[in-house]
Amino acid sequence: VRRRAQRPGVYHGLRHQISRQSSVQRPETNYIYGSAVGGERKEAMREMWKIAEGAVLVYLTCCTREDIQKKEISVRLLVVGTLGICLAVILWNREGIEDSLAGAAAGAFFFLAGKVTRQAIGYGDCGMITLLGLFLGVWKLLVLLLTAFILAALAGGIGMVWKKWDGKKRLPFFPFLLAGYLGVMCW
Repeated sequence: VRRRAQRPGVYHGLRHQISRQSSVQRPETNYIYGSAVGGERKEAMREMWKIAEGAVLVYLTCCTREDIQKKEISVRLLVVGTLGICLAVILWNREGIEDSLAGAAAGAFFFLAGKVTRQAIGYGDCGMITLLGLFLGVWKLLVLLLTAFILAALAGGIGMVWKKWDGKKRLPFFPFLLAGYLGVMCW
């Protein structure tokens, strides 16, 4: 009995080609600094990101003013910021989409904390932390939050000692987020 020689099928040929490659290269996620963007376009994207950083600073300042005056943030203001930050992340993201999504997930954790603590951390604060995590990425968000929490603790401690606040005094948190954002931008 004669055997017919088997010709390698498409699957076998594809598997053979893939196994010959020594390593699979991952595409760059940092689109501004990656090799896919060069020259004048790279510089233009850097400039647009700087403009977006300035716009987030103005937006955060407006939210801080509203938080100090009303002790709450309007949903309309959060929606406008969400749309603007999402647009900036889609168009000019410097951090890479994975880092931005991890930052948003870390920020979303605060919604759970707000629910558990009966809004000791308000939902407006949680929304802003999530947006800043999306915009800055997870590592810069952690630096921002560390700065904000330390400053809030210092302000609370000073208020308790000098102004005789009791432990139930509620401070607006947006001014501390603004200070943390300024710290991250200067760092």
